[in-house]
Amino acid sequence: MYKTNTNNVNKSKIIFTVTSPISRNYAFDQTQISRIKTMLSKNRYSAVIDLCESQLENEQNDGDFSLDAIYFRAYAHSKMGLTGEALNDIEYLVFVQDPRNVKEMVLKANVLKVLDQAEEAQDLYERVLGRDPNNTTALLSLAKYYLTKPEYIASQSFLRNSPEISHTFEKVLKLQGDEITTDHHMTKGLVAHALQRYEEALLHFDRVLELDPEHKAANKYRAVCLALRTNNPESSKIAITNLNKILETNPNDKVCLYYKAIALKHISKYKEALETLKKLLILEPNNHEVLNQIGQLYALEKQHFEAMDYFEKAIAIDRTHISSWRLRAVALYNIGIFDESLECFNQVLELIPFGSRNEVLLGKAYTLLAMRKWEDLLQVCDEILQIDPSHLKANELRIQAIGKIGSK
Repeated sequence: MYKTNTNNVNKSKIIFTVTSPISRNYAFDQTQISRIKTMLSKNRYSAVIDLCESQLENEQNDGDFSLDAIYFRAYAHSKMGLTGEALNDIEYLVFVQDPRNVKEMVLKANVLKVLDQAEEAQDLYERVLGRDPNNTTALLSLAKYYLTKPEYIASQSFLRNSPEISHTFEKVLKLQGDEITTDHHMTKGLVAHALQRYEEALLHFDRVLELDPEHKAANKYRAVCLALRTNNPESSKIAITNLNKILETNPNDKVCLYYKAIALKHISKYKEALETLKKLLILEPNNHEVLNQIGQLYALEKQHFEAMDYFEKAIAIDRTHISSWRLRAVALYNIGIFDESLECFNQVLELIPFGSRNEVLLGKAYTLLAMRKWEDLLQVCDEILQIDPSHLKANELRIQAIGKIGSK
């Protein structure tokens, strides 16, 4: 059975030490659990601990302690910064944990997450999904963990190189059932944003704001999604206004600075966008996405040498950054350095998925046209037409290449 230690009156009344296995039970019904969750949402951690202690005191003579009482006590302790007490409860949960019991695995993972043991929690959530692929708690928690990895909420390259994360995100968006909490909608909104499904993300952020109009994160990322709408000047202006409100109180908010610049770019305010990104660059000097965006703004102003400099800086930080390679190739083309431009296009083609190659191949084709390399141009046009037989520009360039080859 489990022994209890009541010597330390300033800590938990019941301290577990492992001597032998015990049976498992869950004492709290759904009404009690809802009450506890409400108390937790109001930061009433001491009240939660008292309630759990009362339940555990009633059970200590039997030694058949309620796992949900132990879990909620551990959670409350962890939120109060009482790590030792929380870990004691976790050790108990670990000892009694049945590897086949999904609920106990989720309990432990939730507490590990609160204690900032993110990798351990991630591993356990993944084990949960191995047994219960549609477990809502595990899917949402894993999604939150993944969303903390990149600087700006799961960039394209991050997802492209992590198909298992994309798969988890897709499953999160397909979750059905009673999703009345702001947390569920907030996570789904961030996931949709990461997958570049901005209109879907807006629906979730709007739902959060219906439930909690002052929700800071929902207001912020709703503005972010509006900033990412292209060919919609009104959305860009609303995004800039809302992001500026946040920046008034937090002028160094990196996400707001980045997406404010994106919105400014969409309405052709390149100078203001550049000023915003250079402020962000002081805060994030090695952020390749920021460097890439600065390069894009210089390119839009036809300052191709300056643009190329920033694309090169971005590539030096991340040599797999497709956008920077492709835009460097375009900048080199625009200043007439065709050999290096061709090398950059070839580098992009090594990195890019097969189905996304045509735009890059077309850029390579125009470079070969400028270099008057007709046989190579014909080969690239054939490659484009293999993917898209009706590609108008590729057909035109192919005819031109055949004509030049035939006239030799």
